[in-house]
Formats: sequence, C-alpha cells, structure tokens
Amino acid sequence: MNKISQPKWFKDGKVLIINAPTCGINKDGNTQFQVDEKTGKRSETDIDDKLKDSVCIFMEKQTIDVECKYVSYLEEKVVLDSKVLVPQYHDKEIRQEIENVFSDNTNFELISLGELIEQKKIKCFKGHGSPSSDQRVGDIVHKQKRKSHKINSKVQYRFIQYISRCL
Repeated sequence: MNKISQPKWFKDGKVLIINAPTCGINKDGNTQFQVDEKTGKRSETDIDDKLKDSVCIFMEKQTIDVECKYVSYLEEKVVLDSKVLVPQYHDKEIRQEIENVFSDNTNFELISLGELIEQKKIKCFKGHGSPSSDQRVGDIVHKQKRKSHKINSKVQYRFIQYISRCL
C-alpha cells in the first residue's frame, strides 16, 4: 500500500490552527476593507484578509514564527477531548488579555455568562446580532466610582467572544 505523503508542516499528534480575525469578507458576505485604527476610516481598496495573509506566510515558511501570529499547533487530544473544532475556542490569548485588563483590580471576579445563567443572575435572550467587525473600532470607557478604566474595544470584543463560548 502506498503511503500518503504529508506536507512539511504536518506534525503527528498535533492540530494546526489558524485563528485569524479577518478573512476578507464581513458577516454580511461583503468585502471587508481595512480600517485605520487611529482614524476609523475605511479603505476603499485594501482588503482586510488576515487569514489569507497568514496562510501565505505559513506556506512559504513552513514553520511558525513572529510573522505567523495567528498560527499555532495544539495537542490533538486537547482538541478532540473538547469536542470543539472552532479555532477561536482554543485561543488562550483571549483569556490572557481579559485577565491582564483586570489583574490589578480586586473589585472584579471573572465569571462566565454560562455560570451567571446557571446561577439565575442573568437571563439569556436572542439578540439582534453584532455590528460588522470593521464597525467595532475605538475605545470604550468604563467608569467605576473614582477610577476610570479605558478598555480597548478589540479587547472588549474578544472578552465578549470568550464569555459567549462559555454558554
């Protein structure tokens, strides 16, 4: 029997995950153009496709390096045991970003939406959807008594994504 040739990037017992935040189209299926993070102005020509960029860089190099920031390997067992085959679910950076934001503040306890629903502290209702990712730019200011915490909207969005998957 002929052995199937494996690509150079293949690693036995590992799953290659590419968790790029954009793929060139928005949630409505339209072309997603790059947005200048400082001005919030949308380009009319430059497509925001970090997935394609990541794949091209990875395939050219056949290894993970600094330029492949959205590419990683996970143990196959971890992925299969979780029964979740969605790359974002396995992104440890999301939780780390959230913990970093709240690390110096003992007034907050991190808890999932799922736990809050189970404890009947909140109810879950169907919503209207979320805005396109190119519309989620800027900072959101959260005020707490005398302190003001400025949380980058991308961190807040990733926080919402993280707690949503805990449901």
